Amino acid sequence: MEQMTSTQNMEHTTAPDRLVSALWKRCKAEWKRAFFAAFIVGMLTHAYMFTNNLLTWDSMFSLYAPQEMTGLGRPFLRLLCAVSTDFNLPMVLGTLSVLYMSLTAAALTECFSIRSRVGSVLTGAITAVFPVVSGTFCYLFTADGYMFAFFLSVLSVVLAEKAKGSAKQRIAWTMAGAVALAVSLGIYQAYFAVAITLCILKLLLFLLQEPEKREELVAGFFRQMGRYLIMGGVGYVLYLILVRVSQSIMGTELLSYNGVDRIGNFELADVPRGIYTAYRQFFSFAFRSNVLTTNGVMTVCFAGLAVVGAGIFLCRLFRCREKRWKRLAMAAVLVILLPAGATIFCVMSPDVFIYILLRMPWLLLFLFVLALAEQGKAVVQTTVTVLTAVMAFEFYLMSNVVYFNMNEKYEKSYALCVRLADRIEQKEEYYPWMKTLFIGAEPDYRKYPSAEVTDEVLAGYYPARSNYFLNSTDKYLEFFAHYLNISLAPVSEEEEKALLKRDEVQAMDTFPAENSVQVIDGVMVIKMSEEEE
Repeated sequence: MEQMTSTQNMEHTTAPDRLVSALWKRCKAEWKRAFFAAFIVGMLTHAYMFTNNLLTWDSMFSLYAPQEMTGLGRPFLRLLCAVSTDFNLPMVLGTLSVLYMSLTAAALTECFSIRSRVGSVLTGAITAVFPVVSGTFCYLFTADGYMFAFFLSVLSVVLAEKAKGSAKQRIAWTMAGAVALAVSLGIYQAYFAVAITLCILKLLLFLLQEPEKREELVAGFFRQMGRYLIMGGVGYVLYLILVRVSQSIMGTELLSYNGVDRIGNFELADVPRGIYTAYRQFFSFAFRSNVLTTNGVMTVCFAGLAVVGAGIFLCRLFRCREKRWKRLAMAAVLVILLPAGATIFCVMSPDVFIYILLRMPWLLLFLFVLALAEQGKAVVQTTVTVLTAVMAFEFYLMSNVVYFNMNEKYEKSYALCVRLADRIEQKEEYYPWMKTLFIGAEPDYRKYPSAEVTDEVLAGYYPARSNYFLNSTDKYLEFFAHYLNISLAPVSEEEEKALLKRDEVQAMDTFPAENSVQVIDGVMVIKMSEEEE
């Protein structure tokens, strides 16, 4: 009877059932643990962001907007973001972003050969709560595309690692990695630094291995490095080609935003200054950014992981029986190159602004220490596990402080605009679609002193700009239209310049003074604060 039931069950198994079952069996246990840990922790950590409409100054233009970013060198961003529609749907965008991030966590366990149950769970957890993730979710309208680009950058290294065997197999795997990297860069260039940093860290781990043949250490090291260089070089060239083709099709030029127009065209004369900037940016993030050392607990844990990680690596390196000094020399070169790799955009363009979304390579350093500890003694494993878990919990807390801050900014911005709307509509000359000019970004701080309690805590996490996210005429007009249903029109640049020269405009006091809202030459003029010289 039992045999008949089993046979019947097999007969009722469909092709999709068999496919899912086969894929599930092929997934390693550590991949599954990391994936589900990242997904569960990610959804819990960022739930407030996904269930509310928290805005930034950029969100005002992306409530409904296709992410066509060819001018920023991101031709594939539009395709990835189209999966979640062109609307800013927090729950949909958040769920997809966490799903892609969970795939990345699984791929990272493979990259770092993390096999233990606790280690793989911690890999998923700290990936989900790392500050760069909450920083990315501040721009949720494009976060799903960015998280998929993150996954592809890690996947490119995994594929390059498999470039072994026959010549055809090596070429196939290398090209697959190059394509993954090119698409990743075509979505968001920031993760190029992730791929570079990951390659450097994997080469450091390679130096701790004991090859079967004495001559295999140096030869194997350079073979692996060669695979990474070919994959990265081909991937970057392929990306440049795809950008140029996309530009031709779309009829656009690269914008000068944050050095984007210098993609593939950086000046060699700027490289020395770029290298200096890269190292300064790398170390300032560790000690001065307030992200990894926000409070005393985080400072102790971060310092502890840095010291223990360096200690484990050096101890294992000096315990190696063969070519110890060659290993040390190669390791020293890699460590010297690490800061430049993690901030590669500074090397390419010294004036680039390295904001928090470009800091994802730092996550890999935490996972590197976690990987080192797996081969250590029980006390080392326990120490690293506890320190990493505490850091993950602190990151979880700080992510929610970021969202607390965003909610306060929204409430204050909404209350301010309601008061402004009341004043605007009281003017007899007011009519819908009236041309409007806001002078000054935010309310005069002397009349509206800052009541923000998180600015100091979040320095480095999220660009804290006073109490509001409205900082220009176009942002105010977007907010009025979408949240107060009041339609106003912007003035032209020439009209703005002419109005600012008018004596009656210069004589206006700042809001909420009686003369801070006036109609001049048919234009509604609102003076929020004094224009900076």
